[in-house]
Amino acid sequence: MRKERLEVEVTIESIGFEGVAVARMDGKVALLKGGLPGERVKALLNKNKKNYAEGFVSEILEKSPDRVDAPCSY
Repeated sequence: MRKERLEVEVTIESIGFEGVAVARMDGKVALLKGGLPGERVKALLNKNKKNYAEGFVSEILEKSPDRVDAPCSY
């Protein structure tokens, strides 16, 4: 049996320890891998506890002005 992941839309506020993106949703903190401050993203949550949630960015809806595209495809 596979556990269902929760998908949410959040705005990333800052970067925390070890480069984890920090966002807030419904009064709790969301710790996400793969985002920059100022970006609006869709995220999949692996862990959803009482005070915090953990997951990763699945889609960037609005890019941050600090995001730089890679110079080559590698």
